[in-house]
Amino acid sequence: MKFCRIGAALIWLSVCQIAAASGLKEYGADDWLVLQKAHAAGTWIVHLWGMSCDPCREELPAWGSFVRGHPQVDVTFIEVEQAVPSVVEAVLGRAGLTGSDQWLSVNGFDDGQRYAIDRHWGGELPLTLLISPDGQVQTLTGTTDFRRLDAWTRVRAKP
Repeated sequence: MKFCRIGAALIWLSVCQIAAASGLKEYGADDWLVLQKAHAAGTWIVHLWGMSCDPCREELPAWGSFVRGHPQVDVTFIEVEQAVPSVVEAVLGRAGLTGSDQWLSVNGFDDGQRYAIDRHWGGELPLTLLISPDGQVQTLTGTTDFRRLDAWTRVRAKP
């Protein structure tokens, strides 16, 4: 039994090292506060998605186009389902999101993590948060209307 635990720990460490090497950062319980502080002064978009969510994966190429067309806006992608890092990296790469701010849930999202992000969020995906420099948050549930996102960005983003 002890060897099984050690083996599982070594496998998990390997997965974490792959995530770090790929540009994916590990998202843990306290990272929301860290991210908020890092983006406190600017326009910030947070997109929460999951590998098992077909609409999430299908709209990622449109996110890639949006990010390339709006370099003045910080966009953070958080995969919330504890997916395999190499698979997440491949999906994001095919979507044109290589080099974007990418996070991968280490332990899955529990109620506390969801509450920290949005106290009304029940876990439905995709979820996009539009955060203005003044801290106001608009929450979009479901697939993204990129025309609306573009209009929101034009009003708030620095040139």
